[in-house]
Amino acid sequence: MLPVRSLIERLSLPDGTPLLLRPLRPSDWRGLQAGFAELSPEDRRLRFFWPLPRLSDAAAQRLCRIDYDRQMALALFDLSRRPAAGIGVGRLVRDAAGPGVESGPGVELGQGVESGTEVAAELALVLLAPWRGRGLGRLLLTRLLAWARGAGFTCLHGLVLEENLAARRLLESCGFTLRQSAEGRGLLRAERRLGGAAQAATVASRSKA
Repeated sequence: MLPVRSLIERLSLPDGTPLLLRPLRPSDWRGLQAGFAELSPEDRRLRFFWPLPRLSDAAAQRLCRIDYDRQMALALFDLSRRPAAGIGVGRLVRDAAGPGVESGPGVELGQGVESGTEVAAELALVLLAPWRGRGLGRLLLTRLLAWARGAGFTCLHGLVLEENLAARRLLESCGFTLRQSAEGRGLLRAERRLGGAAQAATVASRSKA
């Protein structure tokens, strides 16, 4: 598994805007709420499949407590603002359900498939509207893919609305396949195989220790 400190990056956009990429911390929960408040009702519907009205204190705190043995959440911050403001989050949560169970929408993640040496995780991404179209969704996704490989995961998956063409293009360009989901009409299941069965066995053993 990649050390958490190796996931910290300072970046600059072509216009010179300084950004920071790092794992979420427990102290980020109020910033997570602030970012959620900047999402439009349509953004929330596309992300959570319904216009979730607010992110409660308890939900924000829970989402910022990261168990690195089974999940990762990477956040992007705009360093040109004081204090630095969160602009996007990418999250992976290791599956916990039995074989063949698809994950459902919402803030709570982590339902899916795990059997034998198959270790899968659910993917979720969100980026504030002013920052879209700059390659930042791809940045979050590629960094999560690298972490997942290093952690021994063999499959990433997630749900996306069929009408969410931007998300579909991003996922397909990063090697995900899309198919109709059993969760309901209008939903697609995105999936990408990563391989690494030997590492996956190690992850599975560690989680049961």
